[in-house]
Amino acid sequence: MTVDHERARQDRSLILMDFESAFVRELADLASDRLAFDGLYGEAEWAFNALLTVHRIRWQDLSGQLLEEDLLPVLSRGGRVQEMDRKEFSALLSEPLKIVAQATRSKDRPISGTELDRLLIARSRPDVMPGSVMTMAGLRLSGTEG
Repeated sequence: MTVDHERARQDRSLILMDFESAFVRELADLASDRLAFDGLYGEAEWAFNALLTVHRIRWQDLSGQLLEEDLLPVLSRGGRVQEMDRKEFSALLSEPLKIVAQATRSKDRPISGTELDRLLIARSRPDVMPGSVMTMAGLRLSGTEG
């Protein structure tokens, strides 16, 4: 199976992947179900209350060729979902965090697939798009803010 039209034309043993097929759509939906995340999760003290998720993005060109991989840190804070500032993310990773009990005051909701898609669309270009997105970790940040 391939997404490369030229390769499928040249090699009869390959089948062109049809994204309109119900089977392929179901597989894609299962693979991108961000609500079924079962990876790493924790709670830690930070400067503010928020929910942080870190996603690995594999960027590809129009033929599906992998171009690069990237990390996308996303914050859900005060009802807003946004990409975390890279310097702030770097600071968060540079020092050990104090782990807290799972009784934080933060009521920030999980990031929806629609909101994550909005962030990915903003970073995409006509010739570069996300090929796969995987949620790597989740962290509830508990701060001293009121």
